[in-house]
Amino acid sequence: KSIFDGLKRQAEEGLTYYPEADIGTFIPNPDRRWCRTRDLSKKRTAGIMEVLAFVGLVEKNVEMLIMAARMAISAAHCTYWCESIMGVFPGATWHHRSFTEEIYCRACALVLDWAGVCITPHGKQVIRDAIIMKGLPRIESDFKRMEYIRFMNQGIVFSSGRIIGLLSLIPEYPRYKSMLMEAEQDLHEMIENYVHEDGGTLEGPGYWNFTFSQAMPLFYALSRFHNKTLHEYATETLLKTGDYALSMLSIADGGITLLPINDCHSKSTINPGLVAAYCKMSKNPEWKSLYQAMKKSGDFKPDLYHIIFAPSMEEMAEPAEPILKPKFKVLSEVG
Repeated sequence: KSIFDGLKRQAEEGLTYYPEADIGTFIPNPDRRWCRTRDLSKKRTAGIMEVLAFVGLVEKNVEMLIMAARMAISAAHCTYWCESIMGVFPGATWHHRSFTEEIYCRACALVLDWAGVCITPHGKQVIRDAIIMKGLPRIESDFKRMEYIRFMNQGIVFSSGRIIGLLSLIPEYPRYKSMLMEAEQDLHEMIENYVHEDGGTLEGPGYWNFTFSQAMPLFYALSRFHNKTLHEYATETLLKTGDYALSMLSIADGGITLLPINDCHSKSTINPGLVAAYCKMSKNPEWKSLYQAMKKSGDFKPDLYHIIFAPSMEEMAEPAEPILKPKFKVLSEVG
């Protein structure tokens, strides 16, 4: 309940936005590195429109659903889905990868699903057109040309907007299924590249946490697309890399924090939503033990995917082993 209450507060704040005011040449994603000073005051709506749509759907709050729809339609009316002129001026060959295109593809796709009841057929088409012509082309360009993203977190993260965006198009345009199948194959290929034989990743527990927090909703969406449970959809590599994360836990701080090694700061924890997802994906009882220990610590922040993945009360009623116990694991590949 506390997680959802936090999301409700975010959604209520989102109701104060006036997204139409930020319609312009470049979609709002304020960043001092790329944007003009005059654009830094614009509000990025990619995350908040998802929260508004989700809370509005659960609460049957029409005002929130309409605001989510307004944000998606306003985003669709921006000329470019990149941050600034640096990516599109005549003769430019530089582009800041598809970070911005990815978040707006995902957000607008989820609004189509969760708040679509408040959008007219024409409005839906405007949003789909933007995903098709302003978001996906840049993402596809990165996957076809930038080989390095297939061996690090970026390709996996960009798959979020790519796959969720394509899933939103298939009901209206079934021929996009072939692109989805390619994107799914790419995702698993990149997971295999990213995760080493011992289950570890060279980027460290911090980036692992971020990368798989972004990826887990994709596996959930794809499992539903294929009419499978998350456990049935899981690959050996996904389970193996989860065990790597568990081996990175410290026995300090109640056993819920990660060891401060590589890119990981002290007191860092695995994203609770990711832990909840692994409770469903893996049969390893340590995930349930970790989730129960984190729940007792009371440090759950608002996260809509945590709510989607959260174990049921019946599942959590089963006894779990104490999380506090030393772990000994040799990671020969990642050191």
